[in-house]
Amino acid sequence: MSASTANPESRLAELAHDIERWRKARGWSRNQLCRNISGINDKTFARILAQDFTELKAENHLARYEAARVECDRFDLRVNKEDILADLAPTAAILEACQSIKLNTNNDRVLLIESEGGGGKTEGLRYAALKIDGAVYVAADPRWQTLRGAAGAILTALGITEEDMPVSAGDRLTMIYSRLKARPVLLLIDEYHEAGADVHNLVKGIINHTPGWVALAAASSVWTQVQAKSWAILRQIIHNRMDLRLALPAPDAENVERYLAQRLSLKPPTEKQPGSEQWDAAFAAVVLHAREHGLWAFVRKVAKAAAMQAQVRGKEETAAPAEITAAVAAVLKNTAGLSKRLHSTLPAQGPDAPYPQAA
Repeated sequence: MSASTANPESRLAELAHDIERWRKARGWSRNQLCRNISGINDKTFARILAQDFTELKAENHLARYEAARVECDRFDLRVNKEDILADLAPTAAILEACQSIKLNTNNDRVLLIESEGGGGKTEGLRYAALKIDGAVYVAADPRWQTLRGAAGAILTALGITEEDMPVSAGDRLTMIYSRLKARPVLLLIDEYHEAGADVHNLVKGIINHTPGWVALAAASSVWTQVQAKSWAILRQIIHNRMDLRLALPAPDAENVERYLAQRLSLKPPTEKQPGSEQWDAAFAAVVLHAREHGLWAFVRKVAKAAAMQAQVRGKEETAAPAEITAAVAAVLKNTAGLSKRLHSTLPAQGPDAPYPQAA
């Protein structure tokens, strides 16, 4: 039953049961639920679950329970400010694209987001899930090679507990369509390059059979291979149902400076002031190596390394360009060392090469 057409008692009971399933999935007590989710009173909640409206006016509780349901969706996406900067280019671009696609009511309700690993896809999607009403985040994994596995993961993200989970792929698909018809969402699917061919049909089906939207984020190089393998199916999504294909920007000097300045409380001089050239050179070094060693993941490692250096030296903030370039060198050294250690554990090349024996 649609939220817009259900009577107040039915809608309130539906919301309460959604919240109760979410509570059970987390293993929380009712007291924990009431402490962590605003607007929930234990006694009132129990009466709504039992559909006892003899002394309750559902209209007086609907708005509060709608908000509580959204808060449950977003609870696991709460992040520390150290994890996401809202004005960083990838994060801002993803949020804008997701907000834009929610305006679409025709079939063009698919958004494709691409970058290599470390490009900011996950942070941007999780931030969009926090900021956009009706957005649900889910990350694909190897289980998404099958329709049954992907459908189960989506239902879990929608609040279905294991005890209520249908067994067959077909029944799971039916439940997805039913729930998304009743409560349209913007489904944010991270790591979509993990999805198998049948899952592409699931995405197409969501667009065909529900009024919802889908944002797909994938690693560029892997996604190219996925497209080549499943183009007959994917072309129906890309050509007929996709509104926007977003290629995330690589780190640039402006965004790197903004990121490090906020992380490390930097106050570099403005252009043409004494010392500005050293800062520019430090940020340029970060940009140069980030594009070869993990994009924004590399920048984060540099920020952490610089912060650790400042802490060891007893500083409250990292204030010198030399400390940024030293952090770049430290991260590069650590990356090279890790690569060398990993390489030493790999078997020699060739089909007949012996696999290394355990010591």
